[in-house]
Amino acid sequence: MEKRFIDNCPICSSQEEKVTEQILSVIQKKSYPKNALVFEQEEESKGLFLITKGVVKISKISPSGKEIVLGLLGAGKTFGEGSLLGQDRQADTATTTEPTEVLYLPKKRPADHSRQESTAVSIGGGLFGPLDGKPQ
Repeated sequence: MEKRFIDNCPICSSQEEKVTEQILSVIQKKSYPKNALVFEQEEESKGLFLITKGVVKISKISPSGKEIVLGLLGAGKTFGEGSLLGQDRQADTATTTEPTEVLYLPKKRPADHSRQESTAVSIGGGLFGPLDGKPQ
């Protein structure tokens, strides 16, 4: 099931089969209830989210403290891309508007032999850099 969503994801679908398999090896399924905070503006950026079911509201808080809704995203849409492009902090807030399921691609892999391995970021030849920790 995850592969179907990865293959239809504009960010992931242009990747070579080997990279897609690497993405699938680190991706995590997450479920959120209605009105759940996925991440908050200025929070540490942690990864990319691909919605498989439900709706996520993307918003910002203005300098005057008002919420500005930037959009509503449904199944097949991604958010949190900035984390894979070197963004240290979330630029906006993501909140579910109904029960929602996502595939989550962490910016860093879980510790493997006490070292962190990056999942991102090569824009020139494709979005995702090596997932095995080896330079290209």
